[in-house]
Amino acid sequence: MKLVERANSGLHSHIAQRLASVLKHKDAKVLDLGCGTGAFLARLASLGYTRLHGVDIVLPQDMSIGASFSACDLDSERLPFDDAWLDLIVSVEVFEHVENMGLLLGEVARTLSRDGVLIMTTPNVHSIEARLRFLLLGKLKQFDDIGDPTHVYPVFMHSFARMLSRHSLEVMDCWGYPLDGSSPTSRSSLRMAARLLKAMGLSATPEGDHLCLMIRRKPEAAASTSRPKREVVSAHY
Repeated sequence: MKLVERANSGLHSHIAQRLASVLKHKDAKVLDLGCGTGAFLARLASLGYTRLHGVDIVLPQDMSIGASFSACDLDSERLPFDDAWLDLIVSVEVFEHVENMGLLLGEVARTLSRDGVLIMTTPNVHSIEARLRFLLLGKLKQFDDIGDPTHVYPVFMHSFARMLSRHSLEVMDCWGYPLDGSSPTSRSSLRMAARLLKAMGLSATPEGDHLCLMIRRKPEAAASTSRPKREVVSAHY
């Protein structure tokens, strides 16, 4: 398996830059959640990061890139790290493949340190191009029959924020990529229609093919108000 960056051109570089803005030192403990071929970890190693870890359901063929690797099924297994041990978790185009989101978010919350951060990207279903495709065809961009067949979980911000809250997590920043709001994965006709709608005043937040999120633990006072699923359901019904 070659060190292929399985994402739109420039996304790995962009996330590496954002990662540098929140890590104060190069010996921070960093996990690439769903590391694939290890390409992103190789990039971080070349930038001088020294405590790198990767997990995925299948291990990379090349494990000599300056990181440790563990096989882990994110839908059914605990992450192989102690509580509050990781300084940063990065996950590039992985969450849309996950079936058991509650388990994964619980493990993120368990393993992140008090000041730890999760940086994740996933297909942006909020863009005008995605909304337009669903309006016209009833099909969700990147999750339809021409998208990746392993995409099973579209991240809608409102419901996702509720899930985060159950695990005492919250979004601290949200943006789209490419930064110019373009959608290189859309067909030219869809891009043209989206440009026309934008010119007429329609907007989307965020724009671009990828939804990028920076997530942290809630402050202790806010975390204490988070309610587990059983309690929420009991109160509602």
